[in-house]
Amino acid sequence: MQRFAIVSLLFLWACNPKPKPLDGPVAEGDAAEEVAERLCYAWEDCNCGELAGVSLAGCETGMEFSWEARKEDAKEDGLIYDGACLTKRLNAMLDRGCEQAQLGQSVFCGEENCLIYHGTKKEGEECDGGVSTADCEQGLICLGTCQKPCANTGFDIAEGEVCFDQEIDFYGLCAEGLLCDQIGDGTCKSLPGDGEPCLNAQC
Repeated sequence: MQRFAIVSLLFLWACNPKPKPLDGPVAEGDAAEEVAERLCYAWEDCNCGELAGVSLAGCETGMEFSWEARKEDAKEDGLIYDGACLTKRLNAMLDRGCEQAQLGQSVFCGEENCLIYHGTKKEGEECDGGVSTADCEQGLICLGTCQKPCANTGFDIAEGEVCFDQEIDFYGLCAEGLLCDQIGDGTCKSLPGDGEPCLNAQC
């Protein structure tokens, strides 16, 4: 399953207006646009004040392209789309703001713990995917095997421990105050402070 593409950082002049909460399931045909708008807004908004308007140029185009690739992968794998789940995830991301500015990291133990694309595998079965798209049945996530959300220590990974490994398709959530360095060495790290280089466009 493909992952979201890494988007380059460039300068723009202003931040976009905040999107409104979604009301009702997102139609699959509208999903790419909704994800791109809201995820790119989150990244831009969280950097606006501190980085003098640094934004993700081409972010929405890149994210829409990546989402379409994800949709095609899900279709090939015979997965089922759940628009209500996507609404929950996007609204939760909007509510949390800069706390959790990435879609993949909006999953803690809230009601948005669901699979946007899901399959039919039962709890305990080996699976392919992660915490947002997997061949597990709805209500479970994939961390090597299909399991209930928040039941695995992968949701509280300590500093320096591995949280992202593309080879084995693993994505876990770091403990509070830490961020997963997906672009770097795939471990949980402390958020950078004043004057330090940003980590995944966050500080």
